[in-house]
Amino acid sequence: MCLWCSSALPSSSLFAGLSAPNRRDFLGAVAAGAVMLDLAGARPAEAATTADTVFRNGKLYPMTSPTSVDAIAVSGGKIVAIGSADVSGLVGPATKIVDLQGRTAFPGFIDPHHHTVLSALIRAYLPSIGYEQFKTRADALAQIKAIAAKTPAGKWVLASNYDNILQNGNLTMADLDAISTQHPIFVWYVNGNNGVANSTAFTVVKIPRTPPTCRAAETSSVVRTASSTA
Repeated sequence: MCLWCSSALPSSSLFAGLSAPNRRDFLGAVAAGAVMLDLAGARPAEAATTADTVFRNGKLYPMTSPTSVDAIAVSGGKIVAIGSADVSGLVGPATKIVDLQGRTAFPGFIDPHHHTVLSALIRAYLPSIGYEQFKTRADALAQIKAIAAKTPAGKWVLASNYDNILQNGNLTMADLDAISTQHPIFVWYVNGNNGVANSTAFTVVKIPRTPPTCRAAETSSVVRTASSTA
């Protein structure tokens, strides 16, 4: 799960009463639609006499219902039956039985945009200044300052999980320079896509304050100019 999904924002009062679907609802709906189309088109339950695999003794969500079932049967890589009553008739000598031992399973659910590895590394190595502990922008900046005070000069000061929506605004290079120019400072936002650094960090990694013009943008501009004069 990405840091955005695990943050306080989706469950915050800011979103109370809104009916717009979130990312999890959307992916669930897509997966449900795919499974229902698959079942409706192939009709595997009529063709299969025994299942390849049966999953039971757990909470299974086959994406066709918001409620769980206690068992599913799979044949040819497809769900052919759900619920103990229907599944029991498809158990044969070669059927593999998987005992979930009370665990939960989401067959057919695929998240094509996970941040599992990224989130694990960030949580392991970058101290959090997120909304869960620091409710305001000022609180977050104070925590960065506290981290810098314990860090030897010249060493990186790193932080993560800053939420510019819940914590009242973006951080700036000037904010971080005011904390320290003796340390390179980098803060990763909770969405995993944005960050902010102080001027020392830019110097250390040799990023110019005014980046050079992108060659791709120049090429695109030339192509547009040529086509407009043709």
